Amino acid sequence: MDEGTAWEIGWAHARGILVYGLRTDQRVSQQPDEPVNLMILESLRRLSTSIEELLAALAVSPE
Repeated sequence: MDEGTAWEIGWAHARGILVYGLRTDQRVSQQPDEPVNLMILESLRRLSTSIEELLAALAVSPE
């Protein structure tokens, strides 16, 4: 994740826009028990690890 993506997630979260994440890269760039940076993780409605999981999350998401 780069600075621009992090900014966009924060901007959307601050405005109440639901943000869904998709992480398919399993390299560890932060704490081993954190899938992504904790500030980003807490701004997401859900973090998925596959396209199928993301599509399922979007299908059941409330408006």
